[in-house]
Amino acid sequence: MEPEAIELGIVEPGSTHRRTFRIVNDGPVPLLVRAASPSCRCTTVDDIVGKQVPANGFLELEAEFAAPPTPGYKDAKVNVVLEGAPRPLVAKIGGDVTLPIRVTPAFVDALNGRMAGSVTLSAIDGRPFRVISAGGKEPVFAGPAPTGPQAVQRLAWNVAGISCERMPLWWIVITDHPDCPVVPLRIRHDCTGSKADMGRYARYWIPKDQLVNLGRVRVGSPTTAELQLDHYNPRGRGRIVRPDFREVRRVEVDAPELEIELLAARPVAEDAVVLSFAVTPRAGTAGPIATTMRITTATGTGEVPLVVVVEP
Repeated sequence: MEPEAIELGIVEPGSTHRRTFRIVNDGPVPLLVRAASPSCRCTTVDDIVGKQVPANGFLELEAEFAAPPTPGYKDAKVNVVLEGAPRPLVAKIGGDVTLPIRVTPAFVDALNGRMAGSVTLSAIDGRPFRVISAGGKEPVFAGPAPTGPQAVQRLAWNVAGISCERMPLWWIVITDHPDCPVVPLRIRHDCTGSKADMGRYARYWIPKDQLVNLGRVRVGSPTTAELQLDHYNPRGRGRIVRPDFREVRRVEVDAPELEIELLAARPVAEDAVVLSFAVTPRAGTAGPIATTMRITTATGTGEVPLVVVVEP
């Protein structure tokens, strides 16, 4: 495989990137492609199954990488099986998904009993900004608090006293940066990993993205978005036993300041459905709202965090 890996560098959330690999055959015999399968839904490849890699030649493999909507490093692999080859060829593609405000580290590291720490926020464009809130509270700075907008700021976080059942998946930072009102940081904690959302086993689905970030929205104006639900049955090795998990019955939101409407539920495969919905802030609402979106299908109910910043 040439190259074996493509590093995209810094990429925007939700962006797509198409790149070309080459399967090179240095031998005297053509090789048949038996399979070409990505490791995750974030990457798609052109259909090359059944094609031949010519002797002393090459076959191009086109791959398209879709960056997730949340920050952090993301990569995927494409496994290519050639007839007669002892093992698959692997093509790797990845990038550093970064918002206009870059966070270092890109998560809240609360593993192994760690209850407090700090992160550094840096505006990629160098534009000074203010931190309005962090974790739903007034921001606490690691060091002296800035006296005005700054392009680089260091925030302190603390999860002490939060029970396992109430540990959030995300630590949300709200800023006044015009291009980055919401900076979500995944909380890495024992209770936000495999212990979180235990109902996923019974309902047979999980959300593809674990946060709905709508950014700035306006009062009275609906903002539309999509969310994919993926089939989940690791105990059955992915076997689909409840295909009706794709029957989306309703969506709700816990914040009374917001209205939510299910617009459509579109099956995109046997193991995935994409739901479209609209969120509208009610009159008199302003400022950041971090809440929960609740989705009910024929197989059960699950929750996804949702955040918006409402403008009058």
